[in-house]
Amino acid sequence: MDSNLLIDDGHRAKLIDKIPWLADVSQNSNYSNVELLSTMKYDPSLIRMTREGEYEGAFPITKLSTFKYLDENEFQTQVYSWLEDTQQITTTTYRDDIKKAIEELVTSGKTFEINDDDSSLYYLYYFRFLLLGEQFVRLKLAASIFRRNFRLTLREFINNLVNAIYLDIYSNEQIPNDPIDKLKRLLDDNRTYKMRVLLKGDNSLEFQAHHLGVSDNGPTAEKLLFGEILTFNTAAGSDDLWDVIVDSEPTPCSILTSLKTTSRDHYASARRRMEHARTWLDISGKTEVLIWNDKEEIMEGSITNIAILNKDGELVTPPLSSGCLCGTMRYYLMRKKLIKAETIEKNSLYENQPLLIFNDVMGVIKGRIRFMPKV
Repeated sequence: MDSNLLIDDGHRAKLIDKIPWLADVSQNSNYSNVELLSTMKYDPSLIRMTREGEYEGAFPITKLSTFKYLDENEFQTQVYSWLEDTQQITTTTYRDDIKKAIEELVTSGKTFEINDDDSSLYYLYYFRFLLLGEQFVRLKLAASIFRRNFRLTLREFINNLVNAIYLDIYSNEQIPNDPIDKLKRLLDDNRTYKMRVLLKGDNSLEFQAHHLGVSDNGPTAEKLLFGEILTFNTAAGSDDLWDVIVDSEPTPCSILTSLKTTSRDHYASARRRMEHARTWLDISGKTEVLIWNDKEEIMEGSITNIAILNKDGELVTPPLSSGCLCGTMRYYLMRKKLIKAETIEKNSLYENQPLLIFNDVMGVIKGRIRFMPKV
């Protein structure tokens, strides 16, 4: 097996048996130029500076001294776990698991000084990019399925992301060659960004930084990931809900729904129908469209994965076999046993039903189901 590929032939066969349309890559030459995409949020407030001039990790690991970059064996383990889609909620109420996850997130945080040790700088920037590890693994997974070359180390990946931010801020200045100089200069800058990474058909990579605003003690990691889950049952009475409109037409499952790419015609069509529905329903607030497949199974939103409560009071998200995106936030919540995969039938949904929508930039958000009026 090519050392660049994370999936051996045996696992590839099992994966295609579960998600048949992934085999289309080798059978359809049109996919040779598809651009693989990764998007994530960069937010300096996820790693905060204390009054003593030290930095406190909002996305901690146990100890700085134990921080290391994932090797290929660990990547393969994560990828296989990701694709199994078998993480289960183990307690009678998901709130127990949420509280445990929050406790792990908050209490394991360590305060550390930024010094001349490169590792401490990379540790800091690793956690300034929301779910960077999961993003890196998924991009390598997509590259493996598309048989693309993606040989960057995690450190090189961080260097390229930071360089894109640096170019946006200091475009008129001479750019230093040493990546450590860039890391240090950006330490106290509090601008937030939506990052886009494109892996193109010719195996070239493009890193983009799109300025979102200034982070001034913005939402903490626990708020981004867990806050809306804790208050999920109050969603129906909230004024700041997203209206999630059930699409009027099915979307075929394909490799372009399962993996993140820039080929988004199917999502664009669904969003055009959503805009018509906004007029019918007289909606002026934030909206998302809920897409479903030919079996009338719910897949996802056009820019989000979703979760609803099942009859047992568990938060469930559509399985990968539905054609939904292999989302990094989805995977993170499943790994923390906060949601599990379960088929959601379109005809089981009802008007104003609460749900959660989530992605790698906005975190976890509450919404409510809306239907097009029958005419």
